[in-house]
Amino acid sequence: LSTPQNDWVDDKMKVTLKAKGEEGSHVTWRNLIHPEDQHLIIGSFEKHCENGEFPIEVVRYNLQNGSTLYFKYNGKVIRDDVGQPVGILGAHVDITKFIEREKQLSIAENQFRGAFEHSALGMALVSTDGKWLKVNKKLCNIVGYSEKELLAKTFQEITHPDDLDADLNQVQSLLDDKITGYEMEKRYFHKDGHIVWVLLNVSLVRDADRNPVHFVSQILDITQRKQTEVPKSVFGSMT
Repeated sequence: LSTPQNDWVDDKMKVTLKAKGEEGSHVTWRNLIHPEDQHLIIGSFEKHCENGEFPIEVVRYNLQNGSTLYFKYNGKVIRDDVGQPVGILGAHVDITKFIEREKQLSIAENQFRGAFEHSALGMALVSTDGKWLKVNKKLCNIVGYSEKELLAKTFQEITHPDDLDADLNQVQSLLDDKITGYEMEKRYFHKDGHIVWVLLNVSLVRDADRNPVHFVSQILDITQRKQTEVPKSVFGSMT
């Protein structure tokens, strides 16, 4: 059981792994395991033979061209008449695409997290009912709340009442799939009570079935600009 001479790989597996036969149709299975995993996987298979419940989930194989394939293993220990293990009949399912997709998603998630946390804009993920789900430091600075305090609130609670209806109408249009995003100027109440003017940009994330998941909000503090704007009445008096 523990010797390479007992290994066997069927023709389909050989084609998948692009493995050339050694001694005709024979291929030494363990020589196909990724070099970095050899000791771990062989040890795991030996434990699996002793106890069929011992898990072996993923096996990484190294192809002759240097690329790597990942397989989900499902096997059955073959025993002799007295119950001693004499081999394993193992089936492998190629999950390489799934693993690579997971890696790409992980990289994208890390990149998004970095951009989110260190953005010069206030950024937030907001639930479809308005609850803050995730906020960055810049947004906390803009509205004066700590992350913990803000996550206990909804955007409706800190929005100026005169701006709330316009904001909610845009939100509903997003949920109804009538628009892909919106931008508006609005007012928030700072924690200490003063008004903060912001330029708000909102988009909606949907799942594969087009169901709404959450909003992505970008918030730019424009309070200083609004304070220096000349009122329209002044322009009217000059004409």
